[in-house]
Amino acid sequence: MSTPRALTPLFRQVYASAAVVAFVATFAPLFSPYEASESYATMNLWSATSEMGGDNAVLGLVLMLVLVSCLFVAAAREERSPGLAVTIITIALFGLLMLITKPGTETPAPSLGAGGAVLLGLTILLIAAAVADVTDQVVRGLRRTREA
Repeated sequence: MSTPRALTPLFRQVYASAAVVAFVATFAPLFSPYEASESYATMNLWSATSEMGGDNAVLGLVLMLVLVSCLFVAAAREERSPGLAVTIITIALFGLLMLITKPGTETPAPSLGAGGAVLLGLTILLIAAAVADVTDQVVRGLRRTREA
């Protein structure tokens, strides 16, 4: 019977910090001021659900809330699970795709503002951290298998 693998403090700190920053960034403006439509200047992820027709913004908001929840769970759990890290990678990839393509915006699409830039950078960081977490878990699992 194997002992549960404890989450290293580094990954716990990264996941907890990222969860807080991601949630706070949802309240910052997603887009920079845009000449064609001034409403983009103050639109955050929460207000975009009503101002942009809702569908894409609601999907983005749900993705963000699920990602924040997964990050809090990953930071709080004592034992590690590659499934949770893979879930974080998957959700972050969908979020990254939405931030890059900016669905539901005008053509040409507005550039990202403070909130959008923070979410974009954080998403890339989370993908890298979660990939490192999965890799670490696999390597440690292989070492334990060899030792047994």
